Amino acid sequence: MEIIEARIWPMQAVLHHPIRVSFGEMRKRPGFLLSLKDKSGLTGWGESWVNFPPWGPAERTMVLSYLLKEIVGQEIHPGDIPTLYARYLLQVIQWGGIGPYSQAVSAVECALWDLEAKRKSVPLYELLQPSNLDNVHRVSVYGSGIDPSNLEQRITDALSAGFQEVKIKIGFDSQQDRNHFKSAVKMVGDGNVMVDANQAWDRTTAGHELSFYTESGAGWIEEPISAYDTEGYRIITEKYDSVASGENWYVPTVPAVSSIKLRVLQPDLCKVGGVWAAKSMILHGPRTITGVAFHVLGLPVSHAFALHVAAAWKDVVTKVEIDTNENPLSDTMIGDWSIKNGQATLGARHGLGIEVDEEKLASFVLPELHRFCTVSAE
Repeated sequence: MEIIEARIWPMQAVLHHPIRVSFGEMRKRPGFLLSLKDKSGLTGWGESWVNFPPWGPAERTMVLSYLLKEIVGQEIHPGDIPTLYARYLLQVIQWGGIGPYSQAVSAVECALWDLEAKRKSVPLYELLQPSNLDNVHRVSVYGSGIDPSNLEQRITDALSAGFQEVKIKIGFDSQQDRNHFKSAVKMVGDGNVMVDANQAWDRTTAGHELSFYTESGAGWIEEPISAYDTEGYRIITEKYDSVASGENWYVPTVPAVSSIKLRVLQPDLCKVGGVWAAKSMILHGPRTITGVAFHVLGLPVSHAFALHVAAAWKDVVTKVEIDTNENPLSDTMIGDWSIKNGQATLGARHGLGIEVDEEKLASFVLPELHRFCTVSAE
């Protein structure tokens, strides 16, 4: 594929209800998309995770505006991404920017896969796994992003939307967290509620909290401690087999965590670098995982990417997270899937199956970044 134009879409929308996590909150919802157009006029869409910090969209714009000069006007395919990633890796390590760099590359790979599947007139899941189409388009999903505010209504809405499992935010006040968990279990059922601490605890606190949630039947306890506390993970996973993590690990950091006894690995395709990076993490990460559950917290593009890859990797990926938070940016596009009885069924649209209203999308683009948003072949 020869890419003739790239457009960057760094966006922000005001929220009526702030999204709370243990380390902060979002009063405005950021979003970041990339569109790549090839010589035939087809467009592929990619997404980069930019939820934190507040300057994430601006930072990603700067990284991608540089990378895109290596892509626009050139022949490139999804399989070329590991080489592109490696080209600047030593500079990135020197910068200390593994996360932002990986997240930027993720958008490129996602857009290329969308474009490649559209060129071949197939849904992405079929392109990734053409020999295994028996129910390959169905994926187990759960509703996430449910913080303590208005918990019961949020869970009611999730159940009405077709989810049978939910994940709630904890890591605030211990007793309140536990009460919220008990309320959620009453509504959803034993074993159907996961909890996400968002790295809130130290090792000692994690021990106390893990004991409660494990004994109480939580589906898993996500990121109980800092993602960088590898020794802490070794300690707590020796004792507890209900720990999930991985959204904040990247390919260069995987060797450090390969020896921990993790149950659920949670790469985010729009953070780690895309399909190749997630595959590398699965192959070289902890040997004890019983399943892979893709982390997602973004727009329909990132959800579609995770759902299609999960459908193709159904023997490995057990669940996909679906963000149920308010997000005005998501109203600019339509995804080709439906949710019923805890499963997402993917449609037959080509590529990621996303229809984008570019005019509406453009109204959310940060004006101070407009001059960086288009890269064309000379």
